[in-house]
Amino acid sequence: MGDAPSLKKLKEAVYEVDDVVDEFQLKAEKYEADSGFLSRYLHTQPKAFVFQCKAAKNIKKIKKTFDDIVKQMAILNSVVGRDPASYINNTAVNRQTFPFVDGAAVMGRDQELHQTISKLLETDDQQRLNIVSIVRLGGSGKTTLAQLVFNDVETIKNHFTVRLWVHVSQEFHVEKVLKKLFDAIPNEKSEGLSLTNMANKISDKLTNSSWQVFQQSFRNAVKDLNFEFQEVGKEIVNKCGGVPLAIKVLAGVLRVKKRLEQWHAIKESNLLNVEGKERQVSACLWLSYFNLPSHLKQCFTICSIFHKGHLIDKDQLIDQWIAHDMIPECGVNYLEYIGDDYFSHLVQMYFIQYVKEEVDGKVICKMHDLVHDLARSILGDEISLVVPKKATNFTKICRYFSIMEHTRHLPSKNTFRKARVMYIAGDDDFISCKASKNAKHLRSITVEYVHRSALTAILHTKNLRYLNISRLKYETLPEVISVTWSLQGLHVTSSDIVKLPESIGNLKKLRVVNLSYCFCLTSLLDSIGNCVMISSIDLFGCKKVATLPSSISRNKRLRVELPEGIENLKKLVVLNLQECRKLRGIPKGIAQLTRLGKLGLFVVGKDENYAQISELENVNKISGELTIRGIAHGMDPDVADKEWLKQKTNLQRLTLLCKSNVGVNSENQLEGLGPPPGIKSLKNVRYQGQECTQWMLKHIGVEVAGLPRFRLLSEFELSDFPKLERLQGLTELPCLEKLVLEKMIALKSISGGPFPSLLELVMNEMPSLSVVWMVAEGSLADVEGGQLEIGNRLSVLSIFECPKLMVMPYFPLSVKDLRLANGNVQLLGVPALPSFGYSSLKKLQLVAASYGSGCRWELLQHLMALESLEIWSSKGLIELPESVRSLASLQSLRISSCSALCMLPV
Repeated sequence: MGDAPSLKKLKEAVYEVDDVVDEFQLKAEKYEADSGFLSRYLHTQPKAFVFQCKAAKNIKKIKKTFDDIVKQMAILNSVVGRDPASYINNTAVNRQTFPFVDGAAVMGRDQELHQTISKLLETDDQQRLNIVSIVRLGGSGKTTLAQLVFNDVETIKNHFTVRLWVHVSQEFHVEKVLKKLFDAIPNEKSEGLSLTNMANKISDKLTNSSWQVFQQSFRNAVKDLNFEFQEVGKEIVNKCGGVPLAIKVLAGVLRVKKRLEQWHAIKESNLLNVEGKERQVSACLWLSYFNLPSHLKQCFTICSIFHKGHLIDKDQLIDQWIAHDMIPECGVNYLEYIGDDYFSHLVQMYFIQYVKEEVDGKVICKMHDLVHDLARSILGDEISLVVPKKATNFTKICRYFSIMEHTRHLPSKNTFRKARVMYIAGDDDFISCKASKNAKHLRSITVEYVHRSALTAILHTKNLRYLNISRLKYETLPEVISVTWSLQGLHVTSSDIVKLPESIGNLKKLRVVNLSYCFCLTSLLDSIGNCVMISSIDLFGCKKVATLPSSISRNKRLRVELPEGIENLKKLVVLNLQECRKLRGIPKGIAQLTRLGKLGLFVVGKDENYAQISELENVNKISGELTIRGIAHGMDPDVADKEWLKQKTNLQRLTLLCKSNVGVNSENQLEGLGPPPGIKSLKNVRYQGQECTQWMLKHIGVEVAGLPRFRLLSEFELSDFPKLERLQGLTELPCLEKLVLEKMIALKSISGGPFPSLLELVMNEMPSLSVVWMVAEGSLADVEGGQLEIGNRLSVLSIFECPKLMVMPYFPLSVKDLRLANGNVQLLGVPALPSFGYSSLKKLQLVAASYGSGCRWELLQHLMALESLEIWSSKGLIELPESVRSLASLQSLRISSCSALCMLPV
């Protein structure tokens, strides 16, 4: 669509204007910073006069270009009437297969059959439509497995109202496939019917499936649509040819269209009047792109610099958008917040997919291959995938370089003269040549394995705003980085650097510093405090960082982690200190960073030179994950009367790591650190008190009448409580899915709940605990050891290193996976077992010597549904008990490290 010569000229002229503005702005900022008076410089310095003359010449040239374009507008008018659809890019026969199969004659396919059916039936509240592909070598049984699934009586036939079996050969004929589809419909024959009639009837049968995809993609808003909207929507879906990607992108377009006439305009678009599924998908993608807001189109196309399948870091992508002025300055919101909205919009439009959060909290995503093709086709001649040997007319307009393969030649000096973006997937020597030095308008570069000479050449690019380097093999960056005046985003990851250069403080526009996974980094220099625009410092995985500069607390924009002098960074929003294991403390002044949105780790220092927990009171925008390390009683005398964390409503995951050996008065060690009500994951480690902290217990577990305090908590771990003897009255947790209780050597009793959503329970290293009653709901009379109300969804139960523990009255009947290690041999007995036995238990794992031949293992007699039995490290096991014979459903038996075993039951 961008082939019109006048449009190309117009776009090139806009680039030229931007280049002139770049040069003037850089000059202006530099000399205004140096002298404070730009006008004096421009009037008195000879160099300034030369600069003004060159700028005037360029401006006249650009003005003439614009005048020529205006005169050619009549030519553009002739393009308007053209059909947009015209822009869309224009063997052996297989054996016939049928859905019939003799299931009794097929052996060894039960597990694969169940897995395939389960994947087809997987669903959620969005009613997702699942597609399962079976890929294997020829003759390995793909068709047989598909036949078994198609004919499954118990599940598939009851679940799907329409089932069609169609064989498609390598010699593909649309008419033949259409007839086969039609004949597969019960009580229908294709004889005497036109292809149109057959297609209409098939469409009626299958439209519901396409509409399901549309509903899923449109999300909850579809239920608010009235009848007229839904009817137009179904007509649009019919034009997508049943292709899910096409349906999804148009759903993304329609979601933001609020008027019925807008839906009609989409339906009647000439772009959709094409034949063939490939063209239909392409048409839908182009139509979706045309409906993007103008500010999002350039944000989308820059994604094409990455190769297909590349995992794109969301924050780094937003940094590139900012570096290229794709996000406008706003007096209210940070640029990163606006960029987050842009990103969400592209996700909703399905231009960005496969979004997920990694363990380090970073959000990554990918582009569908067809969407990637669209982005590259939009850029056209503006993007190059190779380094040209010679400067040509092509290089004069090429603004994007995406280099995937090693370049063996040196480009000419003007090759990168117009370059704005460079992505280099490997080690390339050409970076240090004259061509890169002439890349005066380069704004962002991403490169791996860069040599020091090449890095120095890159840093001499005065207009560079975004630099992303990984696997750097040097201890520091060159001091010449100070001349990279415009640098805003600095990403040096997974590298060997030990420190940053002192000159880093000269980068007044620096906003983001990402040093994640630089395992050798020991500290940040105090000069970082001079970078007053910094909003994010990421030190994730910098395990050797022991101190932070105090100057960092002066930056109120900062959103991440802080060095001494940190109070200077007033704009800091991100300070990511996760996995900084040697960090000794946080500098004083962190309380001034009220905009801090991400911290990751807070270390309570040993003396008055470091910040105490009380400084967290006013830092209420912290979100995501936070670990507080070094908690000790007495650090804040009135800690029990405070609630330092309650107001941090954006906090999702909290880990509290207490100090050991804090003395006898340790009951208040965790008071004042009660999590906010919306917390989803909570981990408490090394608590030294003899009684449980009050905010965990049921009698204070009501914040609003009738509502549990931690109503969203899904993961809860209590670990290494060496003095705790009774864990009584653990508060109600309605959404709790995983509960871990471990390393409680003094614990004698436990009670709590209800936990109606509990799926997994782990009990580990509790040598003093003798009895636990596990009940589904309600309460029993006063029983020894207390009771846990675990609900009826518990699926995985693990009991390790609990030699005295007995579970009463019996193992929960909902358990599917039971794991026992170094436990009480009586656990394999069956006290008061109900007559219907353990019908859900599918997997049993036994570990350690206590389960030897002296144990009768009566439990096995009642495991009629058990499919997998594993026995590990049982040196006293000489032979398996006779009860193994009762395992009628057993499919897998694994025995390992049982050196005394000499026979199996015959």
